[in-house]
Amino acid sequence: MGVVDALRIIRTPRTAEVPRIAAALREDAATGLLRLARFVDTLETRIDSPDTRLAALEGLRPTWIAVLEPQIEGLRNRPIPFAADELAAFHRVASALRAVRDAYKRVHADLRADMPEGPESPVSMRALLALARALDAQSRLLDGAGRLRVAMRRDDWDDLCRLAFPLWSAGALDESFPDVSRMGGGRTVTPRAAFVTPLLMRLLEPLGLSGAALEHAHRVARHSARRAGVRIDVDGLPHVSADGPALMLSVNHTVRLDTRDAHALILRCREQLAQGASPASIGLRTFLSPAAVDALLAQLASVWGPCHVPTPLVRPPLAQALLLVGLPHDPQVDDEPALVDDTVAFEPSLATDAAPESASPYVYGRATGGGFEFGTEAHLEPGAQAAAGADAAAQRDTRNRELMQRIGQPVGWRGQDARRAVFSRGSEGPRLRLGQLVAVMPVRAAPRGTSAGRRRPGSGPSRLLVGTVVTLAQTGAADSREPFGHDVGVEFWPGAPMPVRVRFAATSGHEDAWWFPVAAGGAPASLVLRRDRFEGAAEVTVRDASGERMLRMLRLIERGIDHDRVEVAPIG
Repeated sequence: MGVVDALRIIRTPRTAEVPRIAAALREDAATGLLRLARFVDTLETRIDSPDTRLAALEGLRPTWIAVLEPQIEGLRNRPIPFAADELAAFHRVASALRAVRDAYKRVHADLRADMPEGPESPVSMRALLALARALDAQSRLLDGAGRLRVAMRRDDWDDLCRLAFPLWSAGALDESFPDVSRMGGGRTVTPRAAFVTPLLMRLLEPLGLSGAALEHAHRVARHSARRAGVRIDVDGLPHVSADGPALMLSVNHTVRLDTRDAHALILRCREQLAQGASPASIGLRTFLSPAAVDALLAQLASVWGPCHVPTPLVRPPLAQALLLVGLPHDPQVDDEPALVDDTVAFEPSLATDAAPESASPYVYGRATGGGFEFGTEAHLEPGAQAAAGADAAAQRDTRNRELMQRIGQPVGWRGQDARRAVFSRGSEGPRLRLGQLVAVMPVRAAPRGTSAGRRRPGSGPSRLLVGTVVTLAQTGAADSREPFGHDVGVEFWPGAPMPVRVRFAATSGHEDAWWFPVAAGGAPASLVLRRDRFEGAAEVTVRDASGERMLRMLRLIERGIDHDRVEVAPIG
């Protein structure tokens, strides 16, 4: 007997509260979700019979599912961290799902306690249905959090495994039951899909996918989860699988997935795209371009493929940093032009006439003191050049540190990997989106007994780093009374940036900018300006603490959501 047939033979009286809760959900989602959570929390005190409680929960399920998806959809692509009203909306959804999950768990426990002998008895099948529904509610919680870039607690992942393990042990992950949600599309889905989908979504976090790419990846994950193999290990040890990725979710649970079918399908889709097929013609409904779809599928193949194990972040060299969002606006700097100091004028040690598109278009200055520097050391003896370069680097780093101490926000440095450095940030400061411009300066904590303005003896100023936000993950979902913190993953550009002011030929005022005066790491010398400021090749005046100099803007390297990064060359 299937679980649906087992449910149909239940003969229970109607519960009067169910129509009222359903009407409240349809009338106002926010109020209705709160009433739903309160109702199912107290359901056991209102109704003794587990069969009646199961019928009441099933009667409400289509309504709250219809309300839930628009709530999650309304929170997508919001800046991070959530604002107060967005945070409240997320916690309403999370609280309702947790309450529904726990209500189904209690029904399952009561039905198991009353279960007669025989695994095929109707009571045991109804208990199986209650457990599958509890797994479904937990899956929706974790799946929605993944789509909203919310990092959930380890306890939530343990709950997912604890709910799935009995079904997996009993061979019931493929027991069919209808799902009326948008996620299920009205089709018959299984506990296997409910269990695997949030796991596949979790593997996407380090990729930092855009909103559109993340939603398309979610559709692929739902499709791939139906046929993925599963092994749940409770030995507390990490594992590797040749058939797919392995996730150590906590010290209690490791899950190995068999994604060979999904991996083969992704490779076939990429082959068809390479042959000129459109995404729609191979069943991929998306607004992404074919090139973007192919790039996304390549990323999915890497994290969902054989032997993939998410690696933890490497411990950072320092535990703290100062973070600045955007361009370096310093309130202490006015717009009066500084006197030009000819002794520090920009004089490249090597310049070429190579075109901007060449592999090594321009090389200016030289490497000194562990970073690239500019200056007039070429006029000095070799020993004096090294000393002058070191002095210039120290002065630059000191100015950068003083600027970041004035306008930077203290953050924790969580770790780093081959692509990004990850910083923990509170709810203060500007909200962030993927692709935004940020500057970071690692700092050493002042020893106890010293003033905050003093640095540790023997520790020079840290190097300033500038780049863009490539990953975001909201943290702190455990406590609904506190705002979210969040982890910010930053990919830095090579080189030694300087905060400067720039003036365009047609204007009289200065604008904030970052200047990378020397080519480094394969990247040309560049200016980072506010978005849409670059309109073509032009001359600009760059002003820093030492004076002014003329640069020519050559081409746009990249245009972010709040900045233009422009290749530049000195004039003269």
